[in-house]
Amino acid sequence: MAASYPHLQHLQNIKVRVVHWGRLVEKLKERPILFFKWFKDSRIPGLEPLELPSRSKGFRSYLNDDKLEYYSRTKHLEIFPAPPGTDILDEERLFAALDTSKENGLVITGSGGLGKSRVALHLLPVCVRRRAGWCLGSGESTLTP
Repeated sequence: MAASYPHLQHLQNIKVRVVHWGRLVEKLKERPILFFKWFKDSRIPGLEPLELPSRSKGFRSYLNDDKLEYYSRTKHLEIFPAPPGTDILDEERLFAALDTSKENGLVITGSGGLGKSRVALHLLPVCVRRRAGWCLGSGESTLTP
C-alpha cells in the first residue's frame, strides 16, 4: 500500500498481529500502563500515567538516572539516621511491606522537591517484577469536595 499511497510510506515496515480479546486482556493486566495509554477514557479524572522519561527536558530530565543518580532512602538513613522513636522505611522495607500488603496501591505525598517522583519511579519496576498489576500515575495536588 505504501507504493500506492506515498503518505503511508512510514508504515511500510509495520507488522500486524491479530490477538484474541481474551489474550489482550491478559496482556493488559500484566502491563496496566498500556491499558491507560490505549483506553484513555478508563483513567481516573486527574490521574495521568507517568513513564520513565527518555529524552525529557527541564525538571523531568532529572528523574532519569542518566542525568542524576538516584539518592536512596537507604543511603540517606545511613548518613542521617532516623530520630529516636521514628520509623522511616528504606526501599527494601517498603518492598517487603508492599509484598505482604493486600492493598492495591500506594500514595506518596509531600512537599515539592522531596523526591516523591524519584522514589515512585525507582519503586515501580521492582513492584511490577514482584507483583503484577502495578502502574505509576501522577495526580492533581488539589482535592475537590
